[in-house]
Amino acid sequence: MYFTGRHAIGEDLVAGIQEVEKLEKERRESKEKITVVLISHSAGGALSQYVLSRGMCTVQGFCMLAAVPGFGS
Repeated sequence: MYFTGRHAIGEDLVAGIQEVEKLEKERRESKEKITVVLISHSAGGALSQYVLSRGMCTVQGFCMLAAVPGFGS
């Protein structure tokens, strides 16, 4: 993780979000698109801000708990 760039880790986060949405859609047997609420903590807050600010994915809602901001601190 020390030499992995933020964008590469962000792509992993996006892949995880997409997998959760897919599994939930299958579980519900739904035809409509499922979107998640992303909750982040600590450094995950900065990563989530990075991913969302660059439009790498969209979520229904976003919550940061005791998070380190990616910018603006």
